[in-house]
Amino acid sequence: MEDVDALRPWLSEHVLDEATIQHLRRQMQEHPARLVVVRDLLVHGVASELAAFFARGADFDQEFGVYSKDGGVTVDEWEAASAEDRFFRFDKLRGVRPESALDPSTLTYMRFRAWVSEPPFRTFMENLTGVPLGPSDDFGAHRFRPGDFLRDHDDDNRGRRISLVMYLTPGWHPEYGGALTMQHPGGSDVSTVHAGFNSMVVFDVAVGSRHRVESISERAGDLGRCTFGGWFPDAP
Repeated sequence: MEDVDALRPWLSEHVLDEATIQHLRRQMQEHPARLVVVRDLLVHGVASELAAFFARGADFDQEFGVYSKDGGVTVDEWEAASAEDRFFRFDKLRGVRPESALDPSTLTYMRFRAWVSEPPFRTFMENLTGVPLGPSDDFGAHRFRPGDFLRDHDDDNRGRRISLVMYLTPGWHPEYGGALTMQHPGGSDVSTVHAGFNSMVVFDVAVGSRHRVESISERAGDLGRCTFGGWFPDAP
């Protein structure tokens, strides 16, 4: 694999092994929804620092959406909508809390956010998926708290090809909800991916699968399902 030295500060050694990459690529290519889950993705210290940033340093805004209107809506519009029309409710990263601007976890997040847009990570994703990819800065962070959800949709817009989501909440259990449910193309079968800490789910948008994030249970308490993710386009 090219640029291994640029990947080692961020990605766990086992995912840099060529045999592991080939195995994961075969899993993805053989999956009906062209989906694969990568466990223990990030170096432990990096994953812990990112989790600390989301827990203490991140400043989130709550966002609302309905099927009947493009873009976000106000909380009043969302509450006035029918239950069937409500598309999503979750928090989106707005920035950094002023008191945390110089925290090590904040600096780690800022470096990580820049790094995922650089060629070495894109090359890693090409090797993982077997899909030639173009440059991207289409990434962001989100938090789902009790009652939050994201209903059925696909990601086939704005030239997106490969979608990825990294789960970054330590101690998250399946009973807390927030699973990614992926419907297989042309059938009723589904795959369910739980938000296990330091794992990443990757899927091919071009397959046309619809997916959703299940509602977060009250069992989660004060714990938020924090993720970092985004999309790569096809290579030009």
